[in-house]
Amino acid sequence: MRSSTATERCGRWSGDAVDAVLHALAALDDAGVATVIGETLARLDDAGVLALTDRALGRLDEPRVFTVIGHGLSQLAANPLGGGIDDTPLAASIERLQRLEASVAGEKLRRVAEMAARGSSRATGDRSPADLLCRLGLTRGEAASQVAAAAALRQLPSTRAALERGDIGLGHATAAARTLGQLADAGGPVAGETVDRLDRLVAGTAGDSAGRGDPADGAGDAGTTDGGVVARGGRRVDRRELGRRLDGFAHTVNDDVLADRALRAKRLRRFSLTPNVDGAWTAAGQLEPVAGATLHGLLGRLARRHGPDDDRSQPQRMADALATVTTLAAGNPALRTADPADAPQPRR
Repeated sequence: MRSSTATERCGRWSGDAVDAVLHALAALDDAGVATVIGETLARLDDAGVLALTDRALGRLDEPRVFTVIGHGLSQLAANPLGGGIDDTPLAASIERLQRLEASVAGEKLRRVAEMAARGSSRATGDRSPADLLCRLGLTRGEAASQVAAAAALRQLPSTRAALERGDIGLGHATAAARTLGQLADAGGPVAGETVDRLDRLVAGTAGDSAGRGDPADGAGDAGTTDGGVVARGGRRVDRRELGRRLDGFAHTVNDDVLADRALRAKRLRRFSLTPNVDGAWTAAGQLEPVAGATLHGLLGRLARRHGPDDDRSQPQRMADALATVTTLAAGNPALRTADPADAPQPRR
């Protein structure tokens, strides 16, 4: 049986034995050395193989490291799933891949920030990192969001480290960058102490040894296990919840932030209803915060399942709820006779 201390035994070899092995290897061509390495790997346990892999990676240049990463993903893709893997290791592998995805995003943003600091890239012809990301398939909005996040992470070291470890996702990092930008837009340069609080808040490292966060940061509630907002009851806080926490944080720093954002949202309001060739209608638009929240709450109540036999999808139930509201509104005499001129006219 293969010993779990194979690598330790190597360290106990005499100097003469090691010298003899190295002398023999020096006489071999590349194919012979490869054969010896293959036999060695076959004798090592997993820890020994991993140790040799780490040493080998340290000798590779970046292009070859990327090649090795690609080979690793290909190996994962070649592994059979189906009945060949139990539920527990399957779930564990998904978690590992999610963390790796976040780590890759963190490394990409580190390089995006470096490219932004250098300016345009003469080698690729891209005028900016955003142009490069768009060329690689991102939308203009996605590219701008990631470039902003890359710049913000240079000011948020704990958040950057948490992303690179895979403890948080790209969405958490972009939310932090958005909050930092909103504070700067509302009040100019953001104080270093405020940036530090934001960094601790998003990274989930704020708070004392009891795990209670700084109340001024909007952290430290009973559901927060690490003093921040990312980990909650053993689960990662999603972007929507983090967004609410960041809104509260921004409001404590500068109460103009939420007012400015609400005003921008009001200016961007729009709604359209377009007939399709099959007689159906397509609705699209963006509502200002209060109207959107009101409609969402109303439709949400009406869109609940009617019982266990209700097999409608959630979008179908929302469409039916909107139809119900429309029918009720159409039957309201006050609305049928209302003069559009009497409707409140919000500021543009």
